Amino acid sequence: MFFYPDLQLDGTAMGQDTQTQQTKEIVTNTKGWQPSLVVCIAASVLGIALATVILFLKYPFFSLDAPELGISPKPEDVEKFRAAHHQYWTQNHAAAYGLVGLCLAAAWGLITTRKSRLISFVVAGLAAAVIGAAAGYATGPLYAKAAIESAEQTLVQSAVYHGVVWIAVLVPMMFVLGLLQENATKATHCAIIAILVGLANAMLYLVAASIVAQGENLANLVPNQSIAKVLWAIIASLTVGIGGYMALKPAKK
Repeated sequence: MFFYPDLQLDGTAMGQDTQTQQTKEIVTNTKGWQPSLVVCIAASVLGIALATVILFLKYPFFSLDAPELGISPKPEDVEKFRAAHHQYWTQNHAAAYGLVGLCLAAAWGLITTRKSRLISFVVAGLAAAVIGAAAGYATGPLYAKAAIESAEQTLVQSAVYHGVVWIAVLVPMMFVLGLLQENATKATHCAIIAILVGLANAMLYLVAASIVAQGENLANLVPNQSIAKVLWAIIASLTVGIGGYMALKPAKK
């Protein structure tokens, strides 16, 4: 029997090289970030909890300064009344969802890799805050019009408004994190999932609130009742945590 030690060594070395190369590819493709589901949910809980506490204490951030309208109000008083409602709803919605975007995205930035943690914290936080605030501001005139006309929002309208602001918060957050942790393809994948997560979050809250918090106006982007606020925070934490994990977890090789 003949032995070929050189060939055996070469074969072993080739096997080790192949395994090492595969490991390197995985690390390279994810830049070392492989978040667990628990960590992702914890990041969502941290961000949403911080935003919820501030909303509990300070919302509405701006007061309604509208003049009283008598039986025959002057045209200038009517105009001031409309302007006051417009300012109240646009400013408060913008501030609320700018805050939610900032807190949530910044919390997610903290769980990224050490190498990109600071830039993820800053860029994702600012992107989610700015676009979330813009979406909140955009809903303001619709709410102002409904308040002036004493019109009730339908369930479909409520779902659209909630879905829009959550999508506006989650899409930039997930896109930035996906881009910084991997590449543009991953970022696009994350953005698509973020849209689905935003819609799911809105629908789950509306269904749950209609059962648990029956006195709550479901159209409110920031709930009034304490039980509704807690429900809003729990649902958002779980849906964003699970959805974010599904979007950002490394693809299996």
